[in-house]
Amino acid sequence: MAAPLSRAPNTGKMTPRGVVAIDYSGGDQSVNVPAFGVYIGTSGHLKVDMLDGSTGTFSNLPVGEWSMAITKIYQTGSTAAGLILY
Repeated sequence: MAAPLSRAPNTGKMTPRGVVAIDYSGGDQSVNVPAFGVYIGTSGHLKVDMLDGSTGTFSNLPVGEWSMAITKIYQTGSTAAGLILY
């Protein structure tokens, strides 16, 4: 039998957030409270920093919702638009 799934412990560092529209056309955008999902309105690439400190580029993401623990979105390397973090 597989071990049961469990959630990570609550460290008190994360607080609930609403939705935040992101426009990175003026430069990189850091978020004060990590986002745990992103809606992409126009498909493209998305270069981000993740909650664990890693940086990566997600290529050719189609329109839709994606579960990602994002702390920063980069202008250089990103082409997706209509971003809404939640």
